[in-house]
Amino acid sequence: AGCRAALAGQYARPFSGYSSVLGLWFAGRAHASGTGLTVLVQDVTESRRAELFEREQREVLGAIAIGEPLEGMLERVVRLYEYLHPGATCSVMLFDPSSGCMRCGPAPGLPPAYRAALDGLPIGPNAGSCGTAMYSGARVVAVDTASDPRWVDFRPLVQAFGLAACWSQPFTSRSGTPLGCLAVYQQERREPTAREIAALETLAAICAIAVERAQAQRRIEASEQRFR
Repeated sequence: AGCRAALAGQYARPFSGYSSVLGLWFAGRAHASGTGLTVLVQDVTESRRAELFEREQREVLGAIAIGEPLEGMLERVVRLYEYLHPGATCSVMLFDPSSGCMRCGPAPGLPPAYRAALDGLPIGPNAGSCGTAMYSGARVVAVDTASDPRWVDFRPLVQAFGLAACWSQPFTSRSGTPLGCLAVYQQERREPTAREIAALETLAAICAIAVERAQAQRRIEASEQRFR
């Protein structure tokens, strides 16, 4: 549309948009002249993603501050990661200290049968990517779930659903106790890029804030109930 307008009016016209085919944001300018049209196009995907990431972070942190429900906050984090990284499937697993087990949080892109199979599993040194990450307190990158020894007990499960790689970033309380982890699944065997790791770390930190805020609110409500 910008090109047609520039050609019809014989002037320079800026334009921008998103290509769903290429998965890219672009911006450009169409310059019309008596002999035709010159179009300059620039890939602005990274800057647009950075702007969106910053804006969504502020909105989620603001929602946490006013006490919006935890489930909704965690789902916003999951959907933000998936939006910024097309092809990824993101999920949150929470740690249940009373049982030492994992509990499934928001994971809209994972099959219900897969979530049900993971829910309630104990954490440990060979408990997939999420259980191992929560147990060790360190990020776990399983480039190939079909050969990674930490996935040996769950190999038929991930193969059935085509989950070739899994990266899990744990998050803890300020005192260092495990709270959960943010996990990303890929349908191809590969390592995360530096940008993907940075996003994982940032969003896992936001998850920690949200979970601690919800836990503190529950303690306050329990205290008020005992007082009454």
